[in-house]
Amino acid sequence: MDAIFIDDEAAEAFLEARRWRNDARCPYCATPDRFGRLRGTATRRSMFKCYACRKFFTLRTGTVLEGSHLSNVTLLSGIMMIAASNGQIGPSTLASSLGVTLQTAMNLRNKLTVTLRRAFEGRRPPTMRASLKHRIDKAMTADMDLPAVNLSCSRQVRQQRRLALLDALITPEAYEVFVTLIDHVFTEARAKSERAVPPAADTGGGRPAGDADLPERVNAAGSG
Repeated sequence: MDAIFIDDEAAEAFLEARRWRNDARCPYCATPDRFGRLRGTATRRSMFKCYACRKFFTLRTGTVLEGSHLSNVTLLSGIMMIAASNGQIGPSTLASSLGVTLQTAMNLRNKLTVTLRRAFEGRRPPTMRASLKHRIDKAMTADMDLPAVNLSCSRQVRQQRRLALLDALITPEAYEVFVTLIDHVFTEARAKSERAVPPAADTGGGRPAGDADLPERVNAAGSG
């Protein structure tokens, strides 16, 4: 099992590498390479500060995942389950496997299923090949052999349920879709931040529009 589905620090490093893989920019002002990670003891993990616009942000800022309180491990596990099943995993199975409420599972699935469709632009992801259907069927019933899970059950039982479902779903094709989906989440966030930034002012040396007659106005006022 990949460490990103077990260790939260490994999951955070994976998300950071995917977010900044091509172009590290502030999600607010789109300034490149002018931000740093905050490392104070009272600072939230994965918190950054842009030294151009002075705003704070996380790896999820500007994405469809912004505002989610899921841990990095839980989040990546959910993304893998959704990607591998092409969004067909049931909310109750997703909720019990991740140890989250049904509403949280539904919100996560709905957001990422829409993003998955946009990522593949109507094409069928490779996880939905007929040869992989038995893996998806197995994943849908994987929790039947495990103890019933609710939010008050032990962390060990929740992790057992989650890893069993991941083990049933993960294939090379599923992992490819998983990475494509995450990359598209960050690509859309980058495009959103670039659209929100106003175009740079013209610094070609000319005077601002409307000020062409400024010297004349000044001279006229001085000559009175």
